[in-house]
Amino acid sequence: MKIEVISLRRSGERRLSFSEANKRLDYEFFDAVDGAALSDDEKRDVRYFARDLGYSQGAYGCALSHIRLWERCADSQETLTIAEDDAVFRADFEH
Repeated sequence: MKIEVISLRRSGERRLSFSEANKRLDYEFFDAVDGAALSDDEKRDVRYFARDLGYSQGAYGCALSHIRLWERCADSQETLTIAEDDAVFRADFEH
């Protein structure tokens, strides 16, 4: 089972914390979309967002990170578990 963990590249401490809490898992970090770096046009992309949502920059980045992984999953038709870097998996998750 493939596991992708959404995390900003610059979030070394969060990545370390995830790794410590989930030692038994086989996963890869997915470099999250940095909402602070998004243009206004990207935040108004009607394919993904309704108008005037009032999301924070981080929420836009998080949403787009999930969307990119969902699109990758749909294209590959491979099962994928998506998590964020503050998740703690159950000890028996992979079973």
